[in-house]
Amino acid sequence: METLYLGIGTIAVALAAVLISVVSLVQSGRIAKRESYSAARNILGDLISGDVAHARSVTGKVRYGDGESWKALDYGDIIDQYFMLEWALERAAYGVKGLKPSQHEVQDSLRDAIRRHIKELFTTVQLFHAAFDNDEVQDGDSWAQAQMVVSGLNLDDVPTDEAEPDQAQVQAVCDRLAELKRKPKPASSA
Repeated sequence: METLYLGIGTIAVALAAVLISVVSLVQSGRIAKRESYSAARNILGDLISGDVAHARSVTGKVRYGDGESWKALDYGDIIDQYFMLEWALERAAYGVKGLKPSQHEVQDSLRDAIRRHIKELFTTVQLFHAAFDNDEVQDGDSWAQAQMVVSGLNLDDVPTDEAEPDQAQVQAVCDRLAELKRKPKPASSA
């Protein structure tokens, strides 16, 4: 009889250990899902707000020829904003690589939004990279890194190093940048 109680006790302890393991596994899955969702929100937030939003606005004025407002921009500021976009693209691409696969509809819609913004950012960076004078803007390492991480995402509709940007858009940006370079600098008050 004593052996029976000992056997039942051992089984009960083993079942409790299995139950604890299952609960821990479910909890860790929930935590991982929550962390992945939070990471996706942070990536999207970085792409659409703050310094990146400002850089997208500045480069967008030049890229799309936003009326006459692009003429008020400073050429040096455009270069700074271009690098801001290159670095944001790298951060986003590395962040996306770290996201866990999802079976959650909300996280999938976040991924789709991130994907759209990465595509737009990559296209803008690619366009400006082609338009800038290589002697003035030396971004070979940054550009190569951005291409590498974005191509590693396997986003079918995002062009990578093989695709050439639209030459009419490159020419339009080149013309606007050339006009901004010729613009006299405001007199500094000393």
